Amino acid sequence: MRTLHTLVVTTEPIRLQLRPLLASQPDVRVLAEVGSLAEARDALAMLSADLVIFECNLGREDGFELLPAVPLSSRVICLTGDTADTLRALAYGSLECVPMPVMDRIFLARLDSVRQGHAIDSYAPMEYAEMGYRSIHCSASITT
Repeated sequence: MRTLHTLVVTTEPIRLQLRPLLASQPDVRVLAEVGSLAEARDALAMLSADLVIFECNLGREDGFELLPAVPLSSRVICLTGDTADTLRALAYGSLECVPMPVMDRIFLARLDSVRQGHAIDSYAPMEYAEMGYRSIHCSASITT
């Protein structure tokens, strides 16, 4: 099993939620957890991340500004609570989108998709519909 060297770029509350999920995955090694674009760029310059998990809205910072610094060989999981951000994420290429609030099983399904190297079918989980949450979540592999 190949180890996924992972960089987590999120706000503290999301980091606290993801930490036990990632720790429960024997093939995931978190290289760094950061909360700003500057820290993320520094980490990307020093580390070789196979996977970057980022939150679209990092307080006053736009998480998408990080994507040009992410190597093309790295996979990306985008955490978003906004349909427009999901569509914006797709424009950046091969990545997975996870709607917020993050549900463990959906996040883990996206992580499995990263492991397998292909997209999984989109679906609308009943839990989100029951919460009145209306957003697109998707998986895509776009090659340019």
